[in-house]
Amino acid sequence: MDDLHRHAAKVGAGATLRDLRLRRLNAELLKPSGKSPFSFELTINPSFEVDDHNVLYEIDYVVEAQDADAAEMFKVNVAYTVLYEVDSDELLDESLLGAFGDVSVLFHTYPYLRETLHTITGRFGLPPLVLDTWKNPMDAALRTDPHPETPPEANV
Repeated sequence: MDDLHRHAAKVGAGATLRDLRLRRLNAELLKPSGKSPFSFELTINPSFEVDDHNVLYEIDYVVEAQDADAAEMFKVNVAYTVLYEVDSDELLDESLLGAFGDVSVLFHTYPYLRETLHTITGRFGLPPLVLDTWKNPMDAALRTDPHPETPPEANV
């Protein structure tokens, strides 16, 4: 297990989820009819603040979609706030909380984003957008080079 996941697991073992809310939703259909297939870009901006043993994360997702001609189809901005209570001062370290946000909090909010986008695109009169399961960008780097310090084995 790498340091990022180890830090996230450490906070996760001592954190209790107290609240998860939709904080902001802004959706705009820019082009009502477009050519399939559609493509989209997902941008994620996590942040957090600490108040005593409470940690409030805000996860801001921006989804921008284009049609087959690369014309902008829609833009959706969704923000969720997630409140955790941590059980020790040791867990209030910013690097630990940042790792927890990058790994666990994104994992906790992603299903809500999937449902929101599926619903909104259907209401736009477009085929409902079905996001794939969560693939953490941090994990993707590990999948491409899981042991960067290990030399390749010789072919025998």
